[in-house]
Parts: sequence; C-alpha cells; structure tokens
Amino acid sequence: MPVLVLNSSFTPDSVWQARLTSSISIQDTGGFPEITDGLILIEDNGVVVDTLTHMHKGTYRGLSPRRPEVGHNYTVRASANGYETVTGTDLVPTPVQILTPAIQDSAEAGPFEDWSAEVSFSIDDPGNENNYYIAYIYRMDTFISFPDTFYYPNPIWPSISDPIFEFDANSNGVMFTDASFNGQTRNLRMLISDYETENGVLYIGLSTCTEHYLSLIHISEPTRPLY
Repeated sequence: MPVLVLNSSFTPDSVWQARLTSSISIQDTGGFPEITDGLILIEDNGVVVDTLTHMHKGTYRGLSPRRPEVGHNYTVRASANGYETVTGTDLVPTPVQILTPAIQDSAEAGPFEDWSAEVSFSIDDPGNENNYYIAYIYRMDTFISFPDTFYYPNPIWPSISDPIFEFDANSNGVMFTDASFNGQTRNLRMLISDYETENGVLYIGLSTCTEHYLSLIHISEPTRPLY
C-alpha cells in the first residue's frame, strides 16, 4: 500500500519548505507520484506555527515571514486523502563561525601529483553537546548569455587526509563530527588543485546540521574518495 514520502530540511535563513510524494512499488520504474493536495503543518512544541502552501509539483512552501529558530525542535506533519499521516521531528542547531580562513601554496602533492593549494580554517566547537558539520569549498563562476551575466557557485572537490573527515556530502563537501574535539578549538585543512585558485574567488562554507541529517546524506550519497 502506498505511503506518503515527506522530505524537508530547514534552516534559520530560509522559510519553510517541503516536498510530498507517494511511495511506489520496488518493481515500478517510474518516478514518485507528486502529492499536490496535501496538508503540511509545522509544529513547535505541539503548537502549529505555519501551514505550507503547495507551489509546484509536490513542493510546498511557507508564505509567512516566520523562519525556524535556533534551538527549537520542530515537527513537520503531512497528511493527504487516502494516506496515513507522517511526521518528522528535528532540532535547529546552533551556527558555528569559521575562524582564521586561509589559503596558501602547499609543498604536498595533490592526488594527481600536481602542486596543490592548502585551504585551512578553525572552529570553536561548543562544549557539552554533540555537533555535526559539513564543510565545503566553492568558486563563484559566471555564465554570460548576452546581454545578461549569471553567477553560480561551482563546487570544488578537495583532497583530504584528516581522519575526522568521514563522508562525502553531495559531491562537494565533507562531513565530520566533534567526537574527537568536543568543546575545543580545531584547525581543519584540505588540499585543492592550484588550478582552482587561478580562476576566481574561492569561498569556504561551514554548515551545522543534526545527526539525522548527516545520517540521511550519508545513506543517500555513496561514500567515495574525495579527489
């Protein structure tokens, strides 16, 4: 019997969004049917704080200016005619700032034996709690379609040797936890090709996430060497 499939991730810098589809048989080679007439509620400690509106092809969005707040546990509740209600609950983690970002030439050879650049930064990890991170590097590239110019982030695959980097996240970032440095300052480093430093400005990003989200990405994105 088909069941609802609810996907939603939320951050303090964006309004609520979710996608609602129906499951399919393992023998079915088609896509997941989109649910366009569902009801998706956002609850904070049992109180409904937002109702999402269907926008397009099973995608729902909050129309109010309210956004998720750090430290709050939210439940996303979805229902539709002919299906059992499904829910998911997670916490909005505390953001952690990047400290002392730097990039410099490295004498260490890269994975393809080319000269590499070392990207490094530090974080002050909050103590007395388990924290989960995604670090990523990207270059802002341009695409010109006269007379317009478009800018888009181009992810850069790093080479890593630090044992705390465990997972490949969406082919452009690395995931890690604070299990080995809880409550301490930790310096992090990754290698990238010199070619990347010659073709635009590089950006270093750090996202905090929850254990649930990290586990989901690890399952959905096969682990592979970062070269």
